[in-house]
Amino acid sequence: MDFRQRAIELIENNQGYARTGCTLLDLAVGGGQGLGFPFGRILNFVGDKSSGKTFVANEIIANSYYTHKDKLQWNYDDSESGYTFDTQGMYGFDISAKSEFYSSTVEQLDSNLYKFLKKVKETQRGIYVVDSLDGLANADVLEREVERVKGIEKAETDGKIYKDKGSYSMQSQKFLSQEFFKTKAEKLQDKSALLIFISQIRDKIDASMFERKWTRAGGKALDFYAHTVLVLANCHKIKKEGRTIGVVIKALCDKSKTPRPYRECVFTLYFDYGIDDVGSNLDFLFDLRGKDFELTKKAEAIQFDGVEKTMSTVKEWLIENELYDKAKEEKKEETGKAALSLEWVEEWLSKDPKLSAKAEAYFGKSYTRDELLQMADDDSEFKREIEIRTIAKWEEIEYNLRTVRKAKYAQPEKVKKEKGRDE
Repeated sequence: MDFRQRAIELIENNQGYARTGCTLLDLAVGGGQGLGFPFGRILNFVGDKSSGKTFVANEIIANSYYTHKDKLQWNYDDSESGYTFDTQGMYGFDISAKSEFYSSTVEQLDSNLYKFLKKVKETQRGIYVVDSLDGLANADVLEREVERVKGIEKAETDGKIYKDKGSYSMQSQKFLSQEFFKTKAEKLQDKSALLIFISQIRDKIDASMFERKWTRAGGKALDFYAHTVLVLANCHKIKKEGRTIGVVIKALCDKSKTPRPYRECVFTLYFDYGIDDVGSNLDFLFDLRGKDFELTKKAEAIQFDGVEKTMSTVKEWLIENELYDKAKEEKKEETGKAALSLEWVEEWLSKDPKLSAKAEAYFGKSYTRDELLQMADDDSEFKREIEIRTIAKWEEIEYNLRTVRKAKYAQPEKVKKEKGRDE
């Protein structure tokens, strides 16, 4: 299979999908059917604080804004009243400025979403973000609060102790499960609109395990109706001069209505920039992050083109160019040991400009991660090349994971044709 061509086709034939601003995340949630989330679905982003939930929602809106321009309607329903992101600085427009619907109860959300979907024209796309379900009360709860205050005041006047008559804490769940989701799923599809619920968890997510030991608002109804439940965990802080400037996020599709469920990926984001797509792609392409999610030494010497420089490939090159014995002799004279290391060979070759140039022509020029990031910022074609290679590598991995079995119900001629095409 031509994985590079497959990557190009995914990029160019991606109508009907909302990209996330992160190629790896697009691949994880797309499930091999597209890049990103299909419009017309319900999504749920779950995570601890500083796990990137709001950032991912912002990036989806920003990417769709520049893709669809005036054919996009969006609303960021900040039910928690905690939205402080400088989207003007990061994306060039203010996401919250054009958001006119804000909900304090689930009933109000129901009404606001209905009004929003009416605004989305047939030729447009829509994105409605609820941040968060946990910030929404139920109308009965608010009424009960007023009754409780009056009851306490009366009890104090009468010299008695106030006794609460009961809790309405489950009313929101009941409304969501019995009325809300059932009436919204079809309307969202008709309007090509995304409904994104951001959920705060009530127990900490372990990024190393990702087991569902957490709970969140919405319950089983949200699990049932959601196209994707995306779990995000902050697994590493990026620091500069002792101050945290970003985080490395691990994402898992806890639920995905695609042929590739439970996919995971790792990406980086900076608080003043957003998701670092290019950096995340480079980390994936060249395995630049270790088990602790810190950048490894590989980030200082990356062969973007040419043969990958490992001790095995370097040894082959030295033998082919009749330099292997000479290198071992000089290593023994210098250190007392003849065994070669990659670091020593690189330093040895650098002392001879001709040998260094010859090695570079074979292995390709070595770049630092920062140099490649700058090259991508300066050259959109180079940035696209990184994206293509990232998708191609992901698809090759998926291809090698497939179940190689004869289709149970396919016609023999069809199976034979498909087998020949794959080969």
